[in-house]
Amino acid sequence: MEKMNKPSKIFLALITLSVLLVIIATAYKFLWLKDYNFYVEAVCDPEIEICFYRDCSIPDDCPPNGLEHYRAFEVPAGDFSNCSDNSCLAECVSGKIQCNELICDESEGYECSFPTNLYEELELEVEAQDAILEDPQAE
Repeated sequence: MEKMNKPSKIFLALITLSVLLVIIATAYKFLWLKDYNFYVEAVCDPEIEICFYRDCSIPDDCPPNGLEHYRAFEVPAGDFSNCSDNSCLAECVSGKIQCNELICDESEGYECSFPTNLYEELELEVEAQDAILEDPQAE
């Protein structure tokens, strides 16, 4: 086997060092700092809350939690161990851990379910605004 010349050895050492640095930096970020978020789903009551919706009539289209109507949260990985269950609902709602609740938005391509009383309130608001626009003296 031929001996490697000096520039080849230096190049190989730099590549090896670079790969090791990337591995160490990644391990530090994800294993030590836990600098990432978990996406978790929690139970949602479509009668009183705006919920994400998915059709679970076909079992393969649903995740193992089986939730058709659900709320979604982003939970910091470092805080996930403080959750009493995999949904972290109690901790997120109480403010025990910092969660970011994701709000269902149909304009982003999600299916949402809205409480029926919310529709009624919005309709009343729109009717009131329309009445004011038609007759500004009616205020």
